[in-house]
Amino acid sequence: MSGRSELGVELDAHQAEADLEQARHAPPARKAALLRETLGPWRGQVLAGIGSRPLRAVAGRWEELRLSVLEDWAEAEPALGRHRELVGVLGVAVAEHPLRERIRAQLMLAFHRSGRQADALRLYHRGAVLVEELGLEPSHLLRALHAAILRDEPALWWSDAGTRPLKAALADSR
Repeated sequence: MSGRSELGVELDAHQAEADLEQARHAPPARKAALLRETLGPWRGQVLAGIGSRPLRAVAGRWEELRLSVLEDWAEAEPALGRHRELVGVLGVAVAEHPLRERIRAQLMLAFHRSGRQADALRLYHRGAVLVEELGLEPSHLLRALHAAILRDEPALWWSDAGTRPLKAALADSR
């Protein structure tokens, strides 16, 4: 969403919100395509480095929208067998937002499904250290995913785990 007037960005933000809502009710292939298209204009964090307090507040709202679109897209892509493609994009997102656990979990799952179990476990432990520094435990979702990866649970692979949210797949692995 760079290089546009403020009005153009606002209109794009409204379109992104509408696309996100539409995608949440679409079948996996349509959902992935719509969210991939919605993410297209964004290049990195929204208005990164802006010093103006009012602009930072607006940028925060847009960045949250971008991350919501990214998370929903990262949930849709594996249903189409595109877990390897997620690794690079989600790796950048985890670096930018290390405490955002849904993105971390999605990257762990993408690593695991790409045959990179050690990378998935290393990512979990890096996140756990960050959370430990804040005096918190990793979320139930991350702990359950970590345990399921250690056990190489079949629910994390294909059956129908890619077509449902990660929480549902983990619930079946117990």
